[in-house]
Amino acid sequence: MDPQWLMLFVLKATLLLVAGMLAAVALRNAAARHLVWLATLTSVLVLPGLLRLAPVRFEILPARLAPAADPPPTPARVVRETPDANAARAAMPTVAAEAGPPAPAPAWPSPPRALSLLWAGVMLALCARLLLARRAARRIVSSARPLDDARWTALLRELSDRLDLAEAPELVASDRIDMPFACGAWRSTIVLPGAAAQWPDDRRQVVLLHELAHVKRRDLLGQQLGRLACAVYWFHPLVWAAARRLRAESERACDDLVLSCGARASDYAGHLLDILTTARGHGAPATALPMARAKEFEGRLLAILDPGRQRRGPGRIQSVGLLAGLAAIFLSVAAAAPSRPVRSGPPPAPTPEMAEEPTPAPRPVPAAPRPAARATAAAQVREERPESSTADGESQTPAQPPGEGERDRRGLLVRVLRSDPDATVRRSAAWALGESARAGDGAVLVAALRGDADTGVREMAAWALADDRSEDAAAALAQALRRDDSAEVRATAAWALGRRRRADTNALIGALADAAPDVRAAAIWALGNQRLEAAPAELTAMLRNEHVRVRLLAAWALGEILDPATAPALRAAFAKEEDGETRRAMFRALAFLGDRSPELLDRAAAAKDPEIRSRAVLMLGGLGPGIWPWPWPWPQPRPMP
Repeated sequence: MDPQWLMLFVLKATLLLVAGMLAAVALRNAAARHLVWLATLTSVLVLPGLLRLAPVRFEILPARLAPAADPPPTPARVVRETPDANAARAAMPTVAAEAGPPAPAPAWPSPPRALSLLWAGVMLALCARLLLARRAARRIVSSARPLDDARWTALLRELSDRLDLAEAPELVASDRIDMPFACGAWRSTIVLPGAAAQWPDDRRQVVLLHELAHVKRRDLLGQQLGRLACAVYWFHPLVWAAARRLRAESERACDDLVLSCGARASDYAGHLLDILTTARGHGAPATALPMARAKEFEGRLLAILDPGRQRRGPGRIQSVGLLAGLAAIFLSVAAAAPSRPVRSGPPPAPTPEMAEEPTPAPRPVPAAPRPAARATAAAQVREERPESSTADGESQTPAQPPGEGERDRRGLLVRVLRSDPDATVRRSAAWALGESARAGDGAVLVAALRGDADTGVREMAAWALADDRSEDAAAALAQALRRDDSAEVRATAAWALGRRRRADTNALIGALADAAPDVRAAAIWALGNQRLEAAPAELTAMLRNEHVRVRLLAAWALGEILDPATAPALRAAFAKEEDGETRRAMFRALAFLGDRSPELLDRAAAAKDPEIRSRAVLMLGGLGPGIWPWPWPWPQPRPMP
């Protein structure tokens, strides 16, 4: 790879990205900006071919960017042959024949070749990651169940006709995800979470409309192009930024399309927020387009609620004109070339002094040893050299098989956790095993949780088992929650059970009667994460607990479970609660339960908290409570030793 060509290539790619960025900043519509970013990434992908095959060259760049001109040839020398020179030349072949071939020197790759190998290795790794993500999306689709209910199919056909789609995509539901997404660049599929069966009709409509907008706009193909550009230009930060903007603008363009079809901005934003907050980390694969991302949601929320934002995308003529202007700019940048360097003049002609200069006689070459002498010397070297040495004199050690060092390291951690006399060292070993959990580590952590004499070691073992989905780990955590003498160990065990999808709810319900408030708080949080269909009576009773944090967590958990039978207890607790944050949590749970009783709304409208009053006024006017983000409580234990 020519370094000069590589420098010119990176410079032109940067100019294309900067030009696309300036064009996107000048536009106010999300669909137009998405078109600009898509054209920019496409031009960057085809730039290498344009540089090699461009028929027009505009020599406008500085000449020092061009490859250096070949040096002028050395003028030929006219020499006179002398008798001594002829004799020396005749003797040279004999000496060279006796010397034998020189020993080959180790060939190291040149810096340009090493850079090429590094670039190719990282690119192939990123492409393999994309293929794995695509395979994961296919597995989710293949294991999902079709949504052939009449309500879903009729709504899907109606919305597809409204968006003028020739064919409606496939609609499936999967329990392996929590976030709706669309996948498939050519044959699209919309995948909904298993909880979509309980969605209200207005949420079903906006979710399907959003995902159908991705299908209509061919955003899935643009997503693939953006990720391919990131794989090819993994070293360029502007390419990664352009791919992020492409994805963000595609989501905003779909939001504009949903709002243009008649959806109310506040209701649509509320649906997006609820879907995002109920997702538990089971998102979409990298090749799919999830409906919402936490990192990009704040900007989308502001754009959705902006009443002065232009929602209508560019027409066909405007899109063609925009693409034509971008193509002119991109082709001009690709065709620009450095000016050709000018040579100073022709090479000098041979002078008479050069012609008269005799060739010096060659130096005498020492005679090479005979074959027998070479064999004797080699045998002496082998006798003096140890067996573990190579021909170059460097010591040679047997190579370790791959993975041997990792097994030794983990074996050492297991031995330390089992038998080290110092409790601090054992606690550090439990933390290290939890940070990089592998198959087979759960048994030693379970043994430490059940039998270690030190409280800190048992607490860290419970923390390390939070991501272990085995039945032995679940049983050990439940046993620690019921019987361990330390409140810290019991609280951490409850937290670890809350990280599981199907935890032992009986152990968590029993922990609600624990004497330690931290244990009760962790158990309440864990129950709120279990997606229970009905709230346990013991959890509802926590609304009357003497500790404010316990009551706050109970109100939050009931707002996550949404059991209609808990509405009377929430109303009674709301009427007596004095803590402001806990009152907001209780009113939030009642609002999401759909409680619109005059008694509740009158009391909320007369509350001292302005947030409760404003939301009560909205509900009195027939609207929903509005967008209500809630950073759910997270009783995170100490993660470090």
